[in-house]
Amino acid sequence: MPAIGIDLGTTNSCVAVKLDDDIQVLTNTIGEKLTPSYVGFFESEVLIGHSAKNQSHLHPQNTVFDVKRLIGRPFDDSQLSEDRKNWPFDVVNINGQPRISVEVNNRQKRLTPVEISSYILKYLKLVAESHFQEGVTDAVITVPAYFNQSQRQATIDAGKIAGLNVLEVINEPTAAGIAYVTQEGLKGEHKTFLVYDLGGGTFDVSLMQSDGHEFRVLSTDGDTHLGGEDFDHRLVSYFVKEILNEYKVDVKEDKVVIHRLREACEQAKRTLTCSISANIELDCLFNNQSFRATINRAVFEKINSDLFQLTIKVIEKALQAAGKTKQDVDEVLLVGGSTRIPMIADIIKEFFIDKPIRRTVNPDECVAVGAAIRAYDLMECGSDVVPVACVKDIIPLPLGIEIVSGMMKVMVPKNSIIPFAHTEEFATSKDNQTAVRITIFEGECKMVSENRKLGNFVLTDLTPAPKGVMRITVTFDIDQSGVLHVSAKETSKGIENSIKIQNDMQRLTDAQIEELIQNTSSLVFTDLQQ
Repeated sequence: MPAIGIDLGTTNSCVAVKLDDDIQVLTNTIGEKLTPSYVGFFESEVLIGHSAKNQSHLHPQNTVFDVKRLIGRPFDDSQLSEDRKNWPFDVVNINGQPRISVEVNNRQKRLTPVEISSYILKYLKLVAESHFQEGVTDAVITVPAYFNQSQRQATIDAGKIAGLNVLEVINEPTAAGIAYVTQEGLKGEHKTFLVYDLGGGTFDVSLMQSDGHEFRVLSTDGDTHLGGEDFDHRLVSYFVKEILNEYKVDVKEDKVVIHRLREACEQAKRTLTCSISANIELDCLFNNQSFRATINRAVFEKINSDLFQLTIKVIEKALQAAGKTKQDVDEVLLVGGSTRIPMIADIIKEFFIDKPIRRTVNPDECVAVGAAIRAYDLMECGSDVVPVACVKDIIPLPLGIEIVSGMMKVMVPKNSIIPFAHTEEFATSKDNQTAVRITIFEGECKMVSENRKLGNFVLTDLTPAPKGVMRITVTFDIDQSGVLHVSAKETSKGIENSIKIQNDMQRLTDAQIEELIQNTSSLVFTDLQQ
């Protein structure tokens, strides 16, 4: 039974497989290698991919996209609040967590982002099973390098609900680097290269070293809320102002109009990658008024130039974190559909001056290809087959615990190679203390109040003693997927407790996951061009 690699993208998703010396990007039911990350609900039918996207103008409130910008985030997340203004579907607050409200069989249903993601993963699983004519279970799924702990765990949960055994989650730029070195036949070549991964909704930079077999990530940085979708939003805002100026009509609160305008802007953006101008033509857009406009590349670049320049600042941070300069980089690899924007290549060439800028791998497919290679290696582990790639990835953000005065004691420094384990001993801070709460945080600030709380647990039945006498060892253990396990032990009595960081407030319970597995197994998906 083959293992597959899945690129679960904000805009599009892709599935690939490696079989011995052959690597294939699998085509879906309409012969396309890319499946739009859209899920539509139409009467009793669940539409996935092209069919969902193509009918979105008819059922905008029942068509869900951009779920990668929802997964693992609380409802009050500031970026999520901004995104909600651009979505035609409703996102509601259930106990502080976002739920997508859709109508199914004349009843309102509130779905978690994990459920929506699982539908896309289940569809890609079925694509692979249709290709091989046998069941497919094992998979490696990619995530943005800057995904936090809750987002990584939510992705694993989505895979489980989809009926997948998630062998590992791997960072997207790492997967792209594996695909590049492997497909370009760079065995034995020692290179330091920078992966610039600008997709539909996220941006990652990873500085990597490779000899063609071992891949070591030196540093990573990024923005989980920067990509092609943001360039589309800038275009939409531009045309909303144009409509207001020309027709004296404010359409920014009309979700149907904004959705249609957004689709037209996305197409215009694509046109501008190979043409100096693009036309927008929308019949009966508002008040039975049709809208016609032309946008040229120079205007598109001007309204997005600050976002483009943000990517250079991220590159500088990644280089600084690794103790490197741009002169240490042998070449730059462009990954992600948004790197087709001409100005992106221009600013990178300007920054790196004489360094080669590589586009030799397909920017839309290479992440899935790298994931497939990794899946193949994991399945062959322990056999006589030599692994294609030995991966040494890193953790993107510092991890630690709260200590006195609300400060964070870092247990796992940023850019630590995974898997990773670290143990430290701590003393009680009060006399006769019989319990201690271990609270875990993620972030780069000194005070825990400015970082992200991941979870906590309590170690009880401690032996009463003066403060500073009782000793407690705390261990942080990160697996190859970057998922954190924390344990604490009181040494004198051997009392121990632990937690797997799954962001308890946001994560579905095991019972909920099991129920969703049963529900999803009975769903019938379609991706037929409508």
